Amino acid sequence: MNVFKQNVFSSLMTKIIFTCLMLSLVPLMLMSLYQLSKFADSTTASIRSVELNAAQEAAQNMGDFIHKEASVLEEAIRLRPELGSFNKEAFLPTLKLLKDTNKEVELYFFANEDGRAFDQDGVEIDISDRPFFKELKRTKKTVVSELLKSRVTNEDSIVIAAPKLNQQGEFKGAMLALINQGFLQDKMAGVRIADTGFGYLISSSGQFITHNIHKLISQNIGQAANPQTLELYKKTVLDQKSGWIEFVDTEGVERIAAFHQVPDMNWRVVVTAPKSEVYGKIIETIQATWYYLLLAAICIIVASFFVVRKIVKPLVYLTSIMDDVARGNLRRSFDMKVRKGEIGRLALSVNSMIMKLREMIGQIQAASGEVQVSSNQMEQSVLQSIGVSSNMNRIIQDVSSGTTIQAESAKETSLAMAEMASGIIRIADSSASVSGLAYMASEELTKGSHTINEAIHQMQVISNQVDQSAALIRRLEGFAQEVETVLAIITGISTQTQLLSLNAAIEAARIGEQGSGFAVVAGEIKKLSEQSKQSSIQIADIMYQVLEITGETAESMGQGVREAGKGVYLMESTGASMNVILGSVKDVLSQIQEVSAVSEEISAGTEQVSASMEEVAHTAVMSRSNSETMRDSVREQLTMLEEVGRSSKSLRSLAADLQRMIDYFRL
Repeated sequence: MNVFKQNVFSSLMTKIIFTCLMLSLVPLMLMSLYQLSKFADSTTASIRSVELNAAQEAAQNMGDFIHKEASVLEEAIRLRPELGSFNKEAFLPTLKLLKDTNKEVELYFFANEDGRAFDQDGVEIDISDRPFFKELKRTKKTVVSELLKSRVTNEDSIVIAAPKLNQQGEFKGAMLALINQGFLQDKMAGVRIADTGFGYLISSSGQFITHNIHKLISQNIGQAANPQTLELYKKTVLDQKSGWIEFVDTEGVERIAAFHQVPDMNWRVVVTAPKSEVYGKIIETIQATWYYLLLAAICIIVASFFVVRKIVKPLVYLTSIMDDVARGNLRRSFDMKVRKGEIGRLALSVNSMIMKLREMIGQIQAASGEVQVSSNQMEQSVLQSIGVSSNMNRIIQDVSSGTTIQAESAKETSLAMAEMASGIIRIADSSASVSGLAYMASEELTKGSHTINEAIHQMQVISNQVDQSAALIRRLEGFAQEVETVLAIITGISTQTQLLSLNAAIEAARIGEQGSGFAVVAGEIKKLSEQSKQSSIQIADIMYQVLEITGETAESMGQGVREAGKGVYLMESTGASMNVILGSVKDVLSQIQEVSAVSEEISAGTEQVSASMEEVAHTAVMSRSNSETMRDSVREQLTMLEEVGRSSKSLRSLAADLQRMIDYFRL
């Protein structure tokens, strides 16, 4: 027996396993969640710190580079007083020397106070309209331009401009260094974070000076960001010196970014990366933790299953044995090997109880069998005595009743004989009347027989008409099926016509304008074939309905034929019965006439019988008195035997009940 299918085992085992799971897994889960929370917080803080440090370092490097180039320009102005006049021949050697010693700058310029400028190659340009030159004249301090299109190289570049002032502090010109945007892009290319993270430069006005997406270079952030991101940049990156933000880019990717202001400038270095990459380790750690928790839960469930199974199995086995005992099966006992303890003592107690029950049930079963046998024997004896007494009582009662009846019958017979004589006379009179009525009934039955024969003939005519109608309906059904076959042929023809019209339309299209008329004819043929096909389908549907109605009508006519046949059979049976009745009435008429003659002879014999019955009545009165005395004695004896019989029946019933209860148990 597979005890693990028992409901008790399932319930108890599930509860214990669930308890073990809760006691072991819940603390582990809470501790893991706490550690995950601390890990996520510390990792997030570390990631933010790394990003901010990267932004700060990149901003510092960019600031040092700009400051170095500005210092070179300022030092050149300080060391070369002759730069106060716009003398190209005097300036060109200095500009060439600067270019030869500094490969990071693409071009060096000198500009006078009016904005006329020339580079180290002597190429002159006008920069008076440039915003950075206007700002330089206004502030008389070194300025760095935003990204602009160079009028010499026609490439995106920035300009570092240092003013030349006279002793009175008046603006007399400027030294300029043109730095290509590609050089700045290369310097920012070393800023990396995560797998695809990068850094870029953005001015205070929101212009991208460098960016990994080249189409954004020189564009304003308002042209490249959605309204929410633009508003966030205005409040943080473009307004604050340093910080950390999260945003969604134009491609819908969630990103994080750290920014830091370039020293002494309004530029910001922004270091950004997808949020999924930055927090990938955290997500992987969380997923791994959940996997470990799931594995731990599975291990706990498996271990709990085997431990609980070992504990619960003997209890379930004991439960199954007690269930069998409750159902009357005392043949089983606890035969599992268990260690000493509470379960072992319980098993010994159960086995001892089953042994005691076996002994007790066996003794009760033997005693009940003996009682039942004795009660059966006593009941048989009582039944035999009751039978004998009953027979005697019945005989005496019959004798007494017979004598009583005989006396009364004798008197009544005497009176009856007198009445019989007068009755016989009346019978003779009634026989004559009945004879007349029987003759009239014979005449009516003859008429009824003729009427039934006519009805049988009419029913046969109706049956023949119904047969003819059924044959016509079957022929109609055959015609409908032939119509259905013709419709199928018409449907096929319409389908072929439609295919021919399609081929004709294809040929007309291939021919071109010359086949346009043919295409119209093909279209009309196609429409006509479709209409024919639809009409044939409708006719087919109607014919299908006609077939159904015809079938139902044929079935109804068949039923009518059968009913008409039954009617003919019934009418023929009725006619035969009427003929039999007619013969019986004629026989009764002849017998009544014979009864009338016999009744006259009986009237004479009744007078002699009346005299003999008076002597029989006197003898019957004497016999009745003696039989009544004997009957009373037998009744008393029968009453006592019945009491004994009831007692033996009760004893037998109790013995049978006890035996049924004992039979419930199987030893």
